[in-house]
Amino acid sequence: MNRDAVIYLASRLGAAALNLGAIALFTRLASPAVYGGYLIGFAGGYIVFATLFQWLIQAHFGLYAPERAARLAGALLALLGMMAGAAGLGLAAAMGLGLLALADGLALAALLAGFVIYAAAVEIGRARLMVGAMALAGLVRGLAMLVLGGATLWIAPSAPMLLAAVGLGQALAGLPILLALPRAGIAAPERGDMRGLARFGAPLVLAFAAAALALHFDRLLLDGLAGAALVGLYGAIADLVRQSFVVVGEAVAAAYMSRAKATGPGTERAMALERAFATLWSLILLGIAGWMALGPMLIRLLLGPDFAAAPPGLLELIVIGTALLSLRAYYFAQAIYFAGGAGREVVSSLVMLAAGVGLALLLVPGLGVTGAAAAYLGAQAAGLASLMLADRRTRLLPVQAKVVIETLPICVGAGLAGTALAPLGWWWAALPVVLATLALVLRHDLLGGAQWLARRRQ
Repeated sequence: MNRDAVIYLASRLGAAALNLGAIALFTRLASPAVYGGYLIGFAGGYIVFATLFQWLIQAHFGLYAPERAARLAGALLALLGMMAGAAGLGLAAAMGLGLLALADGLALAALLAGFVIYAAAVEIGRARLMVGAMALAGLVRGLAMLVLGGATLWIAPSAPMLLAAVGLGQALAGLPILLALPRAGIAAPERGDMRGLARFGAPLVLAFAAAALALHFDRLLLDGLAGAALVGLYGAIADLVRQSFVVVGEAVAAAYMSRAKATGPGTERAMALERAFATLWSLILLGIAGWMALGPMLIRLLLGPDFAAAPPGLLELIVIGTALLSLRAYYFAQAIYFAGGAGREVVSSLVMLAAGVGLALLLVPGLGVTGAAAAYLGAQAAGLASLMLADRRTRLLPVQAKVVIETLPICVGAGLAGTALAPLGWWWAALPVVLATLALVLRHDLLGGAQWLARRRQ
């Protein structure tokens, strides 16, 4: 498990660096209005993807069993193909009726195709523990989006063109897994396999649609009230922060959660879940500390001085909200794969949507981007609280109080110390965070780091 986690984390760090480079490049090549239009189109595409496709993709992982892995992969690809056909007809009708401009419709189609290909490949890969192909796919995704998106903005800076380029980059990134799939095994599905995926995933349609809308409603409201340029400012900072947390969450879920799912109930599953919580919790706290200490410098370096002049408190709200999102999505929301049903995820998503929409309508008109960030934080807090309350009796996902108590003062102290030292230079600001990371590696053996250091000393 630790070896897989290290491989996933290393590849995700490389991909995250490429994604950060892409955000920095996009914000410099595109005007705020173009970049904001891209973010609005991306939000719309993601909501459609979550509603039409994500439930099937997650159902595959929920029903995965090694003895029928080949048939389940075939069933997933067949059902996704059917849904893609239906989505294509819907987009064609919208363009034909004049509800969607031709350029916007084609860009949305390309983006959706990329989402589906990459997400399906990743879910099949992580269920079947295809570590090497998964790592390569993440790196290809970051590189393709950087190169294709940058080239597109250089030649024809427009939101639809950038959306299409990003969609193509996502599709290319799924190829390392899809090309390895025939060797790993894929078979024609049986009707029972397809019915099983539909039956398991159907309750998740509402959950994923609500979660996607909750995640992007603040941007859609900002666009309606203030225009795409302000969305560009808010979205660039939010996406920059999100990259740093998603890289950790995806690595933990791909390594430890996949191992827990592949094994039955017992000691090995319990160990995998405990490692998942300790690793994710610790790295999220270190991420918060790092943004406290280095955030303004990173924003100024990667996005430019205009973004560094964002309203006070905006970065802190986004960082805490994204930390809660990562803890919810990559740990507590994974309970659907062990609970035998998706009820808690549906309730959590609806709670998150209600909180996010209510707070956004209340705060955004008066506070603008700061209100949007506060609404985002409130939505993520509500969704996480709902899942934790739902698991208070079943205890499917352990919460290690000892890890929480030991790591909080170390990471909070590192963040405060880094903030105080920031005027002396970025290396001084980073030093307390580096020391805190080493302390947690040694104390809680994050990613097997303490074991590796012990072997090196022998």
